Amino acid sequence: MRSVHHSVLLFSLVLPSCGGVEHYTFTRFAMDTAVEYTVAAPSHSKALAATDAAHAEMERVEKLLWEGNPASEIYGLNQAVSAAELSPETRELLDRWMTYSMRTGGAFDVTVKPILDLYGFGGGTHRVPGGAEIRLALAHVGIAGLRPAAGGVTKAEASIQVAVGGVAKGYAIDRAVQVLREHGIESAIVNAGGDLYCLGTNAERPWLVGIRDPDDPDGVIAIVEVSDAAVATSGDYERFFESEGVRYHHIINPRTGLPARHLRSATVVAPTAEEADAFATAVFVLGADRGLDTADRERLHALVVDTAGVISATPSFPGHLE
Repeated sequence: MRSVHHSVLLFSLVLPSCGGVEHYTFTRFAMDTAVEYTVAAPSHSKALAATDAAHAEMERVEKLLWEGNPASEIYGLNQAVSAAELSPETRELLDRWMTYSMRTGGAFDVTVKPILDLYGFGGGTHRVPGGAEIRLALAHVGIAGLRPAAGGVTKAEASIQVAVGGVAKGYAIDRAVQVLREHGIESAIVNAGGDLYCLGTNAERPWLVGIRDPDDPDGVIAIVEVSDAAVATSGDYERFFESEGVRYHHIINPRTGLPARHLRSATVVAPTAEEADAFATAVFVLGADRGLDTADRERLHALVVDTAGVISATPSFPGHLE
C-alpha cells in the first residue's frame, strides 16, 4: 500500500511589467499548503505590506476553520455531542456550504468526514474499509443531520462531523484577496496549493492559467484566461493511496461512500475560490455529463478529463486546449 500526495498544478504566465508597476512573488505557508502571492505594486515595500496583511487574514481563517486545529470552531463542532456555538462568520459559512450541497444534489457534502476517516484521509493509516463499515458510516452522512440554531448549530447525533478543508481554503483565499484590494492592490494572484484567485488583469490582459494533465505533473491540457475570478481543480492524483493495484483517492461520493470513478480531474472557474472548490468537487463526483450540466446551470465554467482521457467543457469555458 502506497500513499502519495500531489497538489494540483496550475500555473500563471506573468507578462512583463509596465507603467512603473513590478510583479513581486512571496511564498508563505497556511492551510497545510504553500501559499504563493504574485502581487503587482509600485514598490517591493508596498507589495510586502499588502502580502503580509493578506496572509495574516488567511492565518486568522485557518485558526477559525481548520478542522485539525483543536482551537478552531470546526474542531469544536466535530467534537460536540448535540450542539455547538459558532461565531456569526462560521455560521454563515456553514449555511452557505449546506446550500452548495443542495445546489449540487448532494454531490458536495461537508458531512462526508466519517467516510474520509475510514480511508485514513482524515489522518491515520490509509486502508480500504469493508462494505459494512461504509454502510454504517453513511448513516451519519448528510446535511440533514445539521440544523441551524440560535448562536450556532445542532447535530442530529454526535457522529455527525464535517470536513471543510477545501472550501475553507477557498474562503481563506477569497479573504486574502479582499485584504489585498483594501491595500490598493489591483493585480495579483493568490495560489494556495493549486486553488487560486486571479485579481484584476496582468498588464491589461487576462491572467493565463494552465490546467495540469492528470497523467503528467509537468504537462498542461488547457490554458484558461481569467480576470477577477478563481480556478480550482479536483483530481484523483491529489491525495490517494494504492492497494492491490487499485487507486483510492479522497474525492468520495457521499451517496456510495466510495471514491468517485468517472473522472480523472475536474476544473471550475467561478467568482470566488470557495465556490470554485466546492463545485470542482461536485463536478468530479457527478461525472462529465451531469457535472458539466450542473456547472452550466450555475453559470460556472468547467472542464473535465474522464478516465479514457477525453476532455470536455462547458460551452462558455474561457480558454483553449493545448
